[in-house]
Amino acid sequence: MRHVGRLDLEGEALANYVNALMGDWKDSASSYTQPVVWAVDHGSGDITTLMRDTVAKPLNDALDDGEIRPTFIDGSTSSATGVALLDALAGNKPAFVVTSSHGMTGPLDDLDAMAADLGVLVDQEHQRVAPASIAARWDPDGAIWFAQACCSAGANSPTEYAGLFEAGTTLEQVLAGVAKVGPMTSPLPRALLGAKKPLRAFIGHVEPTFDWTLSFPPNRQALTSDLTKCLYQRLCIGQPVGLAMSDYYPSIATLLLTYVSERQKYEALVGAAAKPSLDMLVYSRVTAHDRASTVILGDPTVALQVPVGP
Repeated sequence: MRHVGRLDLEGEALANYVNALMGDWKDSASSYTQPVVWAVDHGSGDITTLMRDTVAKPLNDALDDGEIRPTFIDGSTSSATGVALLDALAGNKPAFVVTSSHGMTGPLDDLDAMAADLGVLVDQEHQRVAPASIAARWDPDGAIWFAQACCSAGANSPTEYAGLFEAGTTLEQVLAGVAKVGPMTSPLPRALLGAKKPLRAFIGHVEPTFDWTLSFPPNRQALTSDLTKCLYQRLCIGQPVGLAMSDYYPSIATLLLTYVSERQKYEALVGAAAKPSLDMLVYSRVTAHDRASTVILGDPTVALQVPVGP
């Protein structure tokens, strides 16, 4: 069950969220018609370009429907800095926020420092966008935030990807290193969900995320149309966030069945003939885990306040 909602708060932060939830954010000043989409794009084959092209841009285009007027901070044509994000949040007071960027996953040799910054957004200038700076400029006030970034929602331990990548590679070291911090919620959603005027919900990744979930390696076909459907066609018409995201998870079963099938083929083959099945079984399992690591933080029954027409 990946879309049931989780809430990692205590004390005053928990009281802030519960009080807002019980009152259904009745005094929220967030603007449904002015969402913010912020997409870092470092170019040169960096995954942020793929995130921008397959997640942020399609969502921005869908949102720009005449009634909704998103602000798109597009790292491919301008500088998607932390300052630009903060200015847009403060100016628009958006009810819906979409971000795509790297999320902090280091330093791997300092667990306390890594835990303090885990999943924090990294801007166009490779600078951290500190959660405290966001909270200082903007009241979440009932907004919902989707963040496409490594560990944007937190970490899991042990990692679901153990044994899937060659030991000693950079990727394997990052996965193992992040898992050492233990299961945790990232500081950004924790700060926003516990704010005085808290976020309604935060959707992000537990564990690092992969480009394989965004496009199919053999032909680079985009694989994010269902994400756009969940967030625009369902969440933005007022469906509760848990229900809106429910269509994102059934493909996990198909991917795992493909993994089992390709593993059986691989075990029956030798040499070069086995490589296609090996590639597909790794792809299927990694992509299944990546999808499963997309979680909702906050009450899954919350929904955007959609304006009622005259």
